[in-house]
Formats: sequence, structure tokens, C-alpha cells
Amino acid sequence: MLFTARCVMGVQFESVGALGPLLRAEGLDYARLGILVGAYLAPSVLVALPGGMAIQKLGERTTLLLCAALMVAGAAVDLSSDWNARLLARIIAGAGGVVFTVAGTKMITDMFAGRQLGLAMAALAGSWPCGIALALISLPPIADKFGLIGASVALVILTLTTLILLFALPKQTRLGAPLSAAFPSAAITAAVVLAGLLVGTANATFANAFAFGPLLLTERGYTAEIAASHVSVALWVTIASIPVGGALAVRRGTCIWIAAAALLLAALGMAAVPVSDHDVLIFAGLGLVSGLSGASFVSLPSWVLPVQTRAVGMGIYFSAFYGSMLALPPIAGFFAHRAGGAGIAFDVAAVALLIVMPLLGGYAALVSAPRSAAAVEEGAA
Repeated sequence: MLFTARCVMGVQFESVGALGPLLRAEGLDYARLGILVGAYLAPSVLVALPGGMAIQKLGERTTLLLCAALMVAGAAVDLSSDWNARLLARIIAGAGGVVFTVAGTKMITDMFAGRQLGLAMAALAGSWPCGIALALISLPPIADKFGLIGASVALVILTLTTLILLFALPKQTRLGAPLSAAFPSAAITAAVVLAGLLVGTANATFANAFAFGPLLLTERGYTAEIAASHVSVALWVTIASIPVGGALAVRRGTCIWIAAAALLLAALGMAAVPVSDHDVLIFAGLGLVSGLSGASFVSLPSWVLPVQTRAVGMGIYFSAFYGSMLALPPIAGFFAHRAGGAGIAFDVAAVALLIVMPLLGGYAALVSAPRSAAAVEEGAA
């Protein structure tokens, strides 16, 4: 059920990218499209850590229901075609989505251990691109037949259905540890922040590709539906390869090496998109890299956080994660607006991936230190 809800989050997040050509036809420029993409994550830095503290006090089930209700509210506000309403809708829905992710990741980490953790994280990582792929192939045909309002109504129905299904989650009977004992040590906090910045940037570059990919291909003469289907190839390859990535992510050291290779290969792929006509092949390659590395990236905070600090620790991690994700789409949109084309957004993504590679080395150094070794093993248990 958590995986289904995360899939719906992916649909809601990608709705702007999937409908980008139609929104452009209504008069939105590249800069505003970039703002809308980033607005879904705009509340993240402010709500992720308080969300982790709320999870510690209220429990995962109550928090998840409240977050799903915010996603429904955001979808309802998005029924308006006014620019300010669209922006507000993304912020409301995104606030719910961010804390939902914190709570869901904490629940999955608590439920699985050892080799099972990699596979569980693979399923969690796969639910997001599954939603993005569904948005790319389903929302443009709906909007083509019923208009943008039809796509908005579909999102309301989808998020409301998710909220109803989440009521089936079992009620929690155990109480969380006191909030005063829920904060991780300084060394673990630093490792978690580095992991959040690194993984957030990696995710932002892929989200950037899915947001600006359809725009780039329509500039080359493709229809909106064909452009979206070409970009969605990356998502389907990602989904197909994620189980293999989950099987690979069985140890912290393995995760680090996989993440390092993924950053380099993804940077090369992003740089190739604007200059090559083999867009389907390149997007498929990016999807393969994303799928094989997804569980490794998602598992990084889980390897280092002890059990009693996971709720707050995940809040810290996602504050850094979403902070880095928030920055990239508006930057890419700004450069695309200045250049008068979407291709430069991929160059921005490639540069960002290369810039954050040293952060992975910092994470590895922190979690390998003798002082944090015991905490790391406890977090992986």
C-alpha cells in the first residue's frame, strides 16, 4: 500500500512535466514551468525535520493519513487554471508528499533488515518512477481529450482513492522513544546530510530529464504524446532493472561503489541527450543506470541511522535531500529560458552530478570512522 501511494506521488509530481507542452500552449514560459516543477518540493526543507518529529510523536499511520489528505487538497486546488492557484496547489500537495516519504521510508527501514533491506528499498525506489512513467503515458491523452481540467480531475480521483486505501493500514500500539533521545549523533548527522545532498541531486537530475525531456523532443518536431512516450522509456527500463539493483545493494560498501559509478554514467548520459538524435537509446541507458543504482542511493541513510533515531534522522536526511532537489529545476528552467530551448537543462544536470561526486567520498569517510561503526551496524540490523 505504501508503494502504491508513492506511485501516486510520482504521478502528481510529474503532472507538470507530462503536461508541459500543453501548459506552454496556454502561455507558461520555461521559467514558470521550472518553478512549478520545483514548487512540489518547495516546502520540503521546512517540513521534513518537523515531519520526522511528528512521526516520532504521532506514529507512522496517523502521519501518513494526514499527508495523503494534503495531497488530495493540493489536487483539488489545482482544478483552477489560475497561475497562483497552480503554484499553491503544488506547495500544498508537496508538503504532504514530503512528510509521507519520510514516514514511509522510516516504516520500510524498520520492517526489513540485512539483505531484505536492499530489496525493500528497491521496491520503494521503483514506486516513484513508476508513477512518473504513468503520468507521462496517461495524462497527455486525458488532457488531449478532456483538456487540462480533465487531467486535474483525474489527479483528484487518484489521490482521494489513495487516501481511502491508506485507512486499511494497521493501527500502531507501541509508543515511540522520547523525542529527546531521537536525535542522532553529530557524526551520523553529518553523514546523513551528505547522503541527502548527494541523493537529492541525483534524483533532481532525473526529475529534470523527465520534466524537460518532452519539451526538448517537441522542439525537434515530435507531438506531445510521442515525446512523452519516448521519455517514458527511461522509466520503464528503470522499473524493470530496479529489482536487480535491490539484489546488488546488500552491503554499505557495495552501495557506495554502485552510487559512484551511477553518478559518472548519468552525467555522461545527460550531456549526450541534447547533442544526439538517438534519444530513445540514451533515455533507456539513463533508465538502466537509475534502476541499478536506485536501491543503493535510497539505502544510504538506512545503513547509518540507529533504530531509535530513524524518525528524526530521516527528517534530517530528507531536509537535505529535498533542499538539493528543490534547487535544480528552477536553475535549469532559468537557463532554458535564457537559451530559448530545453536542451541546456540537460547540461545543467550533467554538471550538477559531477559537482556532488566528492560528497559520496565524504559520506564513506564518515561512516567508516571507528566512532560511528557501531551505530552503522545497529542501523543496518
